[in-house]
Amino acid sequence: SDYLLQDYPVTVASNLQDDELCGPFWHLVLAQRWMGQLKAVAGSQMQILLEAVNTEIHFVTLCALQPLPSCLRFVQTNISHLLQDTSKHLAALKPRITRRNFSGCLELRCQPDSSTLLPPRSPGALEATALPAPQAPLLLVLLLLLPAALLLMSAAWCLHWRRWRRRTPYPGEQV
Repeated sequence: SDYLLQDYPVTVASNLQDDELCGPFWHLVLAQRWMGQLKAVAGSQMQILLEAVNTEIHFVTLCALQPLPSCLRFVQTNISHLLQDTSKHLAALKPRITRRNFSGCLELRCQPDSSTLLPPRSPGALEATALPAPQAPLLLVLLLLLPAALLLMSAAWCLHWRRWRRRTPYPGEQV
């Protein structure tokens, strides 16, 4: 069949820490780990669709991620849930991708178990001082701008080549 993956079982993290900035990024990291295996068992048409998804989320492999934490728990679901979640998380991340610093997201964090929750703070406890937001990593910004730059350069080259071909006669052609 052209598709074959309708109810293919996959696993998704069930206890990633709920973080507005890092959460979508972490979900994309975990989804990207499935892409190679999914393409290997997919039909020809589904392989094309999965490759398109992989192209969109491949940037996460360029980040210096820490190994997955041992506290991470997974639940089984099917591919449609994984792909819907991937689309949702990518949409949530796209507007922030060039304006935010994701260096604090390189280590996936788990929701604390109820047994490991911290005791309530005493009223006299010192509050932590917030650190200033680090600057956006230049490498990530450059990597994200690279495809656009390559596209613009190739378009300019194509236009230049077309103009040159119109001006240059073929061998043996009368001018």
